This record gives sequence, structure tokens and C-alpha cells, in this order.
Amino acid sequence: MLEKREGRFKAAILLLAAAILAVGVWGFKLKNDRESMVREKLLEASENESGSASEDKGDESPELIYVDICGAVAEEGFYELPFDSRVFDAVEMAGGLLETADTKRINLAQKIYDQQKIIIPAIGDGLAEEETSGGLVNINTASKSLLEDLPGIGPVYAERILEYRQKNGGFKSKEELMEIKGIGEKTYAGMEECICIY
Repeated sequence: MLEKREGRFKAAILLLAAAILAVGVWGFKLKNDRESMVREKLLEASENESGSASEDKGDESPELIYVDICGAVAEEGFYELPFDSRVFDAVEMAGGLLETADTKRINLAQKIYDQQKIIIPAIGDGLAEEETSGGLVNINTASKSLLEDLPGIGPVYAERILEYRQKNGGFKSKEELMEIKGIGEKTYAGMEECICIY
């Protein structure tokens, strides 16, 4: 009788140990399956992101700007140019300079901006100073309409520039524009390449 009880007890212990072992193995396998599933999902997400990023890069086209060039060039007119182009690029698109072009009054290295009117003066031309230098606007002599054409400047700011200029006898530096109400660093940075003083 005692032996039977001991046998049952041993069998119960063995069954319990086997059950614990089975649960442990099952839990370990479940954990591994979960981890590999998470890894797969992360890998998938990463591949999707890199795929869409490369697609986006492929879709990106350089920003274009449009300028109007006239004066002493072979072919006056409107031209489409890549963003960050220079006066030199616009002149090339217009067929190059004429022999009569006054190169001393042109800044060919000047960056150009969208909707800019570039006037290339001829030798002996009586163009106003603000309309020369490859489209650079002299803020000490420019008319209201020329100031309005500057990036970030409309009729209101153009009027304020004229008032400031009259009140202070002109600008001593380009940066002085930031003393005008409403013209901050961002607005100034947008037009810095388009202006000059002399």
C-alpha cells in the first residue's frame, strides 16, 4: 500500500515536472516567436521608409525660377532657370552679351531671384543707377516700384523704406534695412543678394 502511494507520488512529481518543463519550453518559444515577429516588422518598416525616401528623392526636381532679361543681350525675353542661378546663367540663356554691353556696370556673379527683371546696360546708356549692376537694386536711389519687386517687400514695406531713407539721408549699410518696422532677419536674408548701396 505504501509502495503504491510512493509510486503515485513519484508519478505525480514527474508529471508536474514535465508540465512545468512543457510550459517553460512553450513560453520560451512564444517569446522567441514574438521577438522575431517584432524584428520582421521593424525590418519591413525600415525597408518601406528607405524605399519611400528614395522614391521621394527621385520625384524631387530642382526648383525653377523665371526672369525677364533685356538690354544689351542677343535675345531679350523671359527665361526659366534653376534656383540659385547667377546673372551669368541668364545672360547665357539670352544668347550672350552684345558687343555694346557695358560690362563695367554688370555683376555677372550676382545671384538672381524669381520674377527678377535683369537690365543689361549698353555703353553710354542713360539707365538709372538702380536699374544696373545685373539687376541689383540700389536701396538709396530705387523707386517705390523697384523696391516693391524685392523678395518679401510689397507696397507697405517699400513705402517704409522710402520714408526711412528720406528721414535718415539714405542707408549707410544694407543691414540698416532691419531697423525698419516689419523687416526682420528673415525678410532681409531673402533680399540681401538682390540689393546694394552706393
